[in-house]
Amino acid sequence: MRIPSLSFIAAISLATSPTPTASAPAPGPPPLLPRSQVCANSPSTVAGTLFDRRTLPHNPAPAPRAPTLTVWCAPGSRTYISVTLTAQVAGPAVENLLNSAYQFSQSYIELMGDGVVPAAGMGHIPVDGYRLTFANANNHQLTWGVYGAAVVALTSFMQTYGFGPAVFSVVDGANQVATGVVAAVLGG
Repeated sequence: MRIPSLSFIAAISLATSPTPTASAPAPGPPPLLPRSQVCANSPSTVAGTLFDRRTLPHNPAPAPRAPTLTVWCAPGSRTYISVTLTAQVAGPAVENLLNSAYQFSQSYIELMGDGVVPAAGMGHIPVDGYRLTFANANNHQLTWGVYGAAVVALTSFMQTYGFGPAVFSVVDGANQVATGVVAAVLGG
């Protein structure tokens, strides 16, 4: 009894298999390939590659509202952030905080040289009721140079979409090195 059923299965498989004269589709790339992330502030720049600010348009039109998650590159570096603006605030408080954090990072590099940001330096002193906080990520450590580049990218992003509380990750080249938050200080 098994022999007739096997021959029936064999006959069906032969009838449904392609014939040698049938043309098979040409081999090629799969229809959906993963794409590299690009910088929202320079769509021709792949995130993590050197971003040349000369590729920016002279008068970019500001977008009225930031996308949920935006990749934004720091000029002159391989550092970029993936940022989500959680709110917009009136006044210069967050801008003052970012300017202060950037100036601090540059002063530190000038006096002590670039190096790993110690855990005590991860939370910038509050300015006008807001604090900038970083945390190392993925077993990597944040350096003062990358800290400064991330602050430049965050400031540039907020100059386009508005200043306010935000959450972000910091990527240097191919490695996520930190996460960060701009948040209001409780009671401030």
